[in-house]
Amino acid sequence: MQWKGKLASAFIVLVMGVWIGMNTVTNGVEEIHGPFSETIDQAAVTQLPELELIETELEQDERRNAAMKLNEPWNTEPRQSFMEKAADQTGELVQRTAHKSLETLVAWFESATD
Repeated sequence: MQWKGKLASAFIVLVMGVWIGMNTVTNGVEEIHGPFSETIDQAAVTQLPELELIETELEQDERRNAAMKLNEPWNTEPRQSFMEKAADQTGELVQRTAHKSLETLVAWFESATD
């Protein structure tokens, strides 16, 4: 097989890999956070609690957060579960791998065209 055929095959495999990866990530995010295109139900909007209740809840949250900061001034970040930590580390790994792969691919194309 000539180098153009190998290049085309590698490109097709790369595109399919990116497409499968993006599809998998999108399905995972939708499974955790719900679908991306949710419509707002007007009936649900009219049944919202009064503004005063929301303000008192916000005040309670602010007081609770202030008390937590006083108790733990060294811990400014919220605690993460094992799954959140694993997801963050996996995301960082995928991002670094994608970045390095793109750099390698660009260098490969530059060397092929020179």
